[in-house]
Amino acid sequence: MTTKIYLLLFMLLGVQVANSQEDIATNRWYVQANLQHQDMAFEIPYGQLGVVHDVHIRPFYNAEIQYLLSQTSKKKRYLTGQLGYYNNLYHNQALSLKLGYAREYKLFKIIIVNIRGDVGIAAVKNSDVQYVYEEGKWVAAPNYDPTRLAFLISPHLDLGYRIRENKNPIDLFLTSHLLLINDYEWGALPYYGIGVGVRYGL
Repeated sequence: MTTKIYLLLFMLLGVQVANSQEDIATNRWYVQANLQHQDMAFEIPYGQLGVVHDVHIRPFYNAEIQYLLSQTSKKKRYLTGQLGYYNNLYHNQALSLKLGYAREYKLFKIIIVNIRGDVGIAAVKNSDVQYVYEEGKWVAAPNYDPTRLAFLISPHLDLGYRIRENKNPIDLFLTSHLLLINDYEWGALPYYGIGVGVRYGL
Protein backbone atom coordinates (compact mmCIF):
# COMPACT_ATOMS: atom_id res chain seq x y z
CA MET A 1 0.00 0.00 0.00
CA THR A 2 2.82 2.39 0.90
CA THR A 3 4.52 1.61 -2.40
CA LYS A 4 1.35 2.52 -4.30
CA ILE A 5 1.09 5.83 -2.43
CA TYR A 6 4.71 6.67 -3.23
CA LEU A 7 4.14 5.72 -6.85
CA LEU A 8 1.05 7.93 -7.02
CA LEU A 9 2.91 10.87 -5.45
CA PHE A 10 5.80 10.37 -7.88
CA MET A 11 3.41 10.42 -10.83
CA LEU A 12 1.71 13.58 -9.54
CA LEU A 13 5.12 15.22 -9.08
CA GLY A 14 6.05 14.24 -12.63
CA VAL A 15 2.87 15.84 -13.98
CA GLN A 16 3.60 19.00 -11.98
CA VAL A 17 7.17 19.16 -13.30
CA ALA A 18 5.91 18.68 -16.85
CA ASN A 19 3.37 21.47 -16.40
CA SER A 20 6.00 23.80 -14.98
CA GLN A 21 8.29 23.05 -17.90
CA GLU A 22 5.55 24.18 -20.26
CA ASP A 23 5.80 27.59 -18.59
CA ILE A 24 9.52 27.80 -19.38
CA ALA A 25 10.06 29.36 -22.78
CA THR A 26 11.75 27.32 -25.46
CA ASN A 27 12.45 30.53 -27.42
CA ARG A 28 14.57 33.02 -25.50
CA TRP A 29 15.31 35.26 -28.48
CA TYR A 30 12.93 36.88 -30.95
CA VAL A 31 13.45 39.26 -33.86
CA GLN A 32 10.75 41.58 -35.16
CA ALA A 33 10.56 43.78 -38.27
CA ASN A 34 8.11 46.70 -38.36
CA LEU A 35 6.90 49.22 -40.91
CA GLN A 36 4.92 52.19 -39.62
CA HIS A 37 3.53 55.50 -40.73
CA GLN A 38 4.97 58.02 -38.29
CA ASP A 39 4.26 61.73 -38.11
CA MET A 40 4.00 64.60 -35.70
CA ALA A 41 0.96 64.68 -33.46
CA PHE A 42 0.13 68.20 -34.65
CA GLU A 43 1.01 70.46 -37.58
CA ILE A 44 3.55 73.27 -37.22
CA PRO A 45 1.92 76.28 -38.92
CA TYR A 46 5.15 77.83 -40.17
CA GLY A 47 7.98 76.87 -42.45
CA GLN A 48 10.14 78.17 -45.24
CA LEU A 49 7.69 77.88 -48.12
CA GLY A 50 5.16 75.41 -46.81
CA VAL A 51 4.57 71.95 -48.26
CA VAL A 52 5.12 71.90 -52.01
CA HIS A 53 4.13 68.26 -52.54
CA ASP A 54 1.74 66.19 -50.46
CA VAL A 55 3.54 63.34 -48.68
CA HIS A 56 0.93 60.95 -47.33
CA ILE A 57 3.24 58.25 -45.96
CA ARG A 58 6.11 59.12 -43.66
CA PRO A 59 7.71 55.72 -43.19
CA PHE A 60 9.42 54.53 -40.04
CA TYR A 61 11.37 51.32 -40.61
CA ASN A 62 12.64 49.47 -37.58
CA ALA A 63 14.03 46.13 -36.55
CA GLU A 64 14.16 44.91 -32.98
CA ILE A 65 15.54 42.04 -30.99
CA GLN A 66 13.79 40.73 -27.88
CA TYR A 67 15.22 38.66 -25.04
CA LEU A 68 12.69 36.73 -22.99
CA LEU A 69 13.19 37.11 -19.22
CA SER A 70 10.32 34.92 -18.03
CA GLN A 71 7.16 33.24 -19.29
CA THR A 72 4.01 31.63 -17.96
CA SER A 73 1.04 30.32 -19.90
CA LYS A 74 -0.52 33.80 -20.06
CA LYS A 75 2.25 36.39 -19.77
CA LYS A 76 5.86 37.12 -20.69
CA ARG A 77 8.52 39.68 -19.86
CA TYR A 78 11.12 40.92 -22.35
CA LEU A 79 14.09 43.19 -22.72
CA THR A 80 14.11 44.84 -26.15
CA GLY A 81 16.52 46.69 -28.41
CA GLN A 82 15.39 48.55 -31.51
CA LEU A 83 17.18 50.17 -34.46
CA GLY A 84 14.99 52.44 -36.60
CA TYR A 85 15.04 54.89 -39.49
CA TYR A 86 12.42 57.63 -39.89
CA ASN A 87 12.10 59.32 -43.30
CA ASN A 88 9.82 62.35 -43.40
CA LEU A 89 10.77 64.31 -46.53
CA TYR A 90 9.13 67.47 -45.17
CA HIS A 91 10.39 67.54 -41.62
CA ASN A 92 13.11 65.26 -40.30
CA GLN A 93 15.10 62.17 -41.07
CA ALA A 94 16.32 60.24 -38.03
CA LEU A 95 18.35 57.15 -37.21
CA SER A 96 17.40 55.90 -33.75
CA LEU A 97 18.54 53.34 -31.20
CA LYS A 98 16.28 52.43 -28.26
CA LEU A 99 16.30 49.99 -25.34
CA GLY A 100 13.16 48.93 -23.50
CA TYR A 101 11.20 46.63 -21.24
CA ALA A 102 8.01 44.83 -22.31
CA ARG A 103 5.17 42.83 -20.78
CA GLU A 104 3.11 40.58 -22.99
CA TYR A 105 -0.26 38.98 -22.26
CA LYS A 106 -2.25 36.29 -24.07
CA LEU A 107 -6.03 36.73 -24.23
CA PHE A 108 -8.48 34.00 -25.29
CA LYS A 109 -5.45 31.83 -26.19
CA ILE A 110 -5.03 33.60 -29.56
CA ILE A 111 -4.71 37.37 -29.00
CA ILE A 112 -1.35 38.83 -27.96
CA VAL A 113 -1.19 42.18 -26.14
CA ASN A 114 2.31 43.64 -25.91
CA ILE A 115 2.87 46.73 -23.74
CA ARG A 116 6.29 48.30 -23.40
CA GLY A 117 8.28 51.44 -22.85
CA ASP A 118 11.69 52.35 -24.18
CA VAL A 119 14.24 55.15 -24.19
CA GLY A 120 17.05 55.96 -26.58
CA ILE A 121 18.91 58.41 -28.76
CA ALA A 122 18.65 59.51 -32.37
CA ALA A 123 20.73 61.31 -34.98
CA VAL A 124 18.24 63.79 -36.47
CA LYS A 125 18.63 65.87 -39.63
CA ASN A 126 16.26 68.54 -40.89
CA SER A 127 14.95 67.42 -44.28
CA ASP A 128 12.78 70.44 -45.15
CA VAL A 129 13.03 71.26 -48.84
CA GLN A 130 14.96 74.49 -49.31
CA TYR A 131 14.81 76.77 -52.35
CA VAL A 132 16.81 79.60 -53.85
CA TYR A 133 15.50 82.19 -56.29
CA GLU A 134 17.46 81.99 -59.53
CA GLU A 135 16.67 83.57 -62.89
CA GLY A 136 13.10 84.37 -61.98
CA LYS A 137 12.11 81.02 -60.45
CA TRP A 138 12.52 79.01 -57.27
CA VAL A 139 15.00 76.15 -57.53
CA ALA A 140 15.41 73.34 -55.00
CA ALA A 141 18.69 73.53 -53.09
CA PRO A 142 20.43 71.04 -50.78
CA ASN A 143 19.62 71.22 -47.08
CA TYR A 144 22.86 71.91 -45.23
CA ASP A 145 21.44 71.85 -41.71
CA PRO A 146 23.76 69.79 -39.47
CA THR A 147 22.78 66.48 -37.89
CA ARG A 148 21.93 66.84 -34.21
CA LEU A 149 21.52 64.46 -31.27
CA ALA A 150 18.07 63.90 -29.77
CA PHE A 151 16.78 61.91 -26.80
CA LEU A 152 13.73 59.65 -27.15
CA ILE A 153 11.10 58.21 -24.84
CA SER A 154 8.30 56.04 -26.15
CA PRO A 155 5.39 53.87 -24.89
CA HIS A 156 4.12 51.11 -27.21
CA LEU A 157 0.95 49.05 -27.57
CA ASP A 158 0.98 46.13 -30.04
CA LEU A 159 -1.84 43.68 -30.74
CA GLY A 160 -0.84 40.37 -32.27
CA TYR A 161 -1.92 36.95 -33.47
CA ARG A 162 0.22 33.81 -33.67
CA ILE A 163 0.10 32.52 -37.23
CA ARG A 164 2.57 29.64 -36.80
CA GLU A 165 3.15 27.54 -33.68
CA ASN A 166 6.30 25.39 -33.70
CA LYS A 167 9.90 25.65 -32.49
CA ASN A 168 10.23 28.89 -34.52
CA PRO A 169 6.86 30.62 -33.97
CA ILE A 170 5.71 33.54 -36.12
CA ASP A 171 3.48 36.35 -34.81
CA LEU A 172 1.73 39.08 -36.80
CA PHE A 173 1.21 42.45 -35.06
CA LEU A 174 -0.66 45.71 -35.43
CA THR A 175 1.80 48.14 -33.88
CA SER A 176 1.40 51.59 -32.37
CA HIS A 177 3.47 54.00 -30.33
CA LEU A 178 3.73 57.52 -29.02
CA LEU A 179 7.13 59.16 -29.19
CA LEU A 180 8.67 62.22 -27.58
CA ILE A 181 11.76 63.53 -29.41
CA ASN A 182 13.76 66.09 -27.44
CA ASP A 183 16.63 67.99 -29.07
CA TYR A 184 18.30 71.37 -28.55
CA GLU A 185 16.87 72.98 -31.72
CA TRP A 186 13.17 72.12 -31.56
CA GLY A 187 12.74 71.13 -27.93
CA ALA A 188 10.34 68.29 -27.09
CA LEU A 189 8.04 67.31 -29.97
CA PRO A 190 5.36 64.56 -29.83
CA TYR A 191 4.98 61.98 -32.60
CA TYR A 192 2.75 58.99 -33.18
CA GLY A 193 3.21 55.83 -35.24
CA ILE A 194 0.95 53.03 -36.46
CA GLY A 195 1.71 50.06 -38.69
CA VAL A 196 2.40 46.33 -38.90
CA GLY A 197 5.11 43.98 -37.67
CA VAL A 198 6.19 40.37 -37.96
CA ARG A 199 8.01 38.53 -35.14
CA TYR A 200 10.07 35.35 -35.49
CA GLY A 201 11.16 33.14 -32.60
CA LEU A 202 14.74 31.84 -32.66
